[in-house]
Amino acid sequence: MESNIHSLKAQLATATGSERISCLLELAKATTGIDTPRAQQYVTEALTLAQKQGTHVGKCYLYFGIIHMKLGEYAQSLNALIQALEHFDAEQDTTNAARTRMNIGLMFLERNELQNAEPYFLQSLEDARTINDENLASYVYLNLGVLADKKGDPEHALTYYQQALALKKKFSDWSAVAGIHLNIGIIQLARNQLEEACLTTQQAAAQFQQLGDLHSLGLAWNTLGEIRIRQGKFKEAETYIRKALEISQTTGVKSLEIDAYKHLVQLYQRQQDYQNAFECLEHLQQLNTKQFNLEMNQQIAELKTKYESEQKAREAEIYRQKNIELARLVQQLQELNREKTELMGIVSHDLKNPLTGIISAIKLLLQEEDKLTPDTRLRFMEGIQNNSEWMLKMITKLLDANQIDTGYLKVTPIYFDPDPLLQDILCNHQQRAKAKAITLQYNPPPTPLAVYADLEAFRHIADNLISNAIKYSHPERRVYVRLLERGHRIRLEVQDQGQGLTKDDRSKLFRKFQKLSAKPTGGEYSTGLGLSIVKKLVEIMNGQVWAESEGKNKGSTFIVELPRSGDGHAE
Repeated sequence: MESNIHSLKAQLATATGSERISCLLELAKATTGIDTPRAQQYVTEALTLAQKQGTHVGKCYLYFGIIHMKLGEYAQSLNALIQALEHFDAEQDTTNAARTRMNIGLMFLERNELQNAEPYFLQSLEDARTINDENLASYVYLNLGVLADKKGDPEHALTYYQQALALKKKFSDWSAVAGIHLNIGIIQLARNQLEEACLTTQQAAAQFQQLGDLHSLGLAWNTLGEIRIRQGKFKEAETYIRKALEISQTTGVKSLEIDAYKHLVQLYQRQQDYQNAFECLEHLQQLNTKQFNLEMNQQIAELKTKYESEQKAREAEIYRQKNIELARLVQQLQELNREKTELMGIVSHDLKNPLTGIISAIKLLLQEEDKLTPDTRLRFMEGIQNNSEWMLKMITKLLDANQIDTGYLKVTPIYFDPDPLLQDILCNHQQRAKAKAITLQYNPPPTPLAVYADLEAFRHIADNLISNAIKYSHPERRVYVRLLERGHRIRLEVQDQGQGLTKDDRSKLFRKFQKLSAKPTGGEYSTGLGLSIVKKLVEIMNGQVWAESEGKNKGSTFIVELPRSGDGHAE
């Protein structure tokens, strides 16, 4: 076993991809029961790789299930095995699905949940027959035999054991053959078929001796000792029991020694040799005490190992979570740094240019007042007004964005009909649309609608979307504005025939300071803040906003949905 583990470790050092997963699973199989925490680590690494590569995931869960079963962690075992079964069923991997069902049955069998175990064994057997896997069938028959035996159904137990025996002989699995013979002998003993039990158990003992399986040989000799006691053949009984006792002392298997002394007590009592019976009983009590202490120490050691393993897992999870949080903070800082850079660009360019124009116009008005005609002075004044309004709009948007980001912006939802407000906003944009020969088309809803939203926030949202549609549309196009009822929602749609959205545009949409591929068509300014403010206002009011476009130069439609009632849901 150790040489096999060393060989697998050597393969693991250079293995990659699917080969590494297989190697890890083989190592887990080899180390389970020897170094179970290490086996769990192998399977954990295998599962991580399997999930990345999309292969062997079911096998990893199967191995997890088997390991947890060995540790007596039945809830975790069942969970892992069910996940394995789901993967194998999805992949139509009948062989591994049947193996997994057998292990689920075995897990229930170990928990003594016999009614739960049986359906899984029977389904596994049916699958094994379907795929003609006689090796798998032999294991299932054996487990069904144990199940029937535990249920107190010796007839079915013997039938299953005989079927398993035939297949195990076919595959030359002599260790299993010997074990089945011993199980049959024990059933025959329970049914008081003493001669048959003796012959069958002697056959098992001979096979165990030939295989060099001392532990199982000790079990067989103890059983033969009990058979001979019942037959009244006390000398042969003591010979068998003493042989079992020798094996227990050679192998250090205390359970064999305890069983041997139990049989000796029984033997001497039958012979009315009360002195030896008392001495054996006294020794048996000492053994039971030692065994109890040993089992307690083993349980403590296992619990300590389990605790240390879980502690390491918890520490690894804490470390992973800290890394995730750190990555999130780094990303947040990078985003804030990008926004700061964009803001500095706005201050240095978008605000500086109109401010420079204002200062230049004022200087000219002051220095050349007598030389300027009234029309020229009026034109300069209009330029100052336009630049000032633009700067005010820019600063207002920056302040709005900051209020939303810091949580200072509060909304007060009320019920109102959005139609009159929308008509007022469209009226305010008619002059800008007319200047670009753009038609604003809006058909009011046939019946009054009620939306649950903040009045000024709704105005800001609609104003921004309509303004953008005009800004990014070429002259002589149409902008369609619709107000619709959609179940428990009110929908606002603003559709243009403009420059559309590319795939890259969609990834940037609704983020601050983002410049999209579309450019204003009439020399208008764009801060890159409008849509991000729209999104945050909509979300504050429990709504949704998104855009649809078939691609570049195919127009786009911006859609806002807000709740009709104050239940907080915009489905």
